Amino acid sequence: LCATYALNKPYGCLSQFVTNASRKKKSHKLLSDLPRVASLGHSSQLMAVGRLDLHTEGLLLLTTSGSFSRAVTYGFGPGRERVSKEYWCQVD
Repeated sequence: LCATYALNKPYGCLSQFVTNASRKKKSHKLLSDLPRVASLGHSSQLMAVGRLDLHTEGLLLLTTSGSFSRAVTYGFGPGRERVSKEYWCQVD
């Protein structure tokens, strides 16, 4: 049974669930620190599909399926047809 979720990753949150403790600053949150992610029930099996920089916010897919994550990140099928991605950035 696989599950996929859409998350609006907040500013200042690392796009990962675990990190080397010596690299994590106390001000940085991990995805597993977010209450809405912890409430999903199987957060130990979730992985982020791709990543967003620490100082950005936006759509981040979370899934329990490694094959879905690889397909979205690297492409589908034998020819590895790429998934088109579009990014929009606003700089203050």
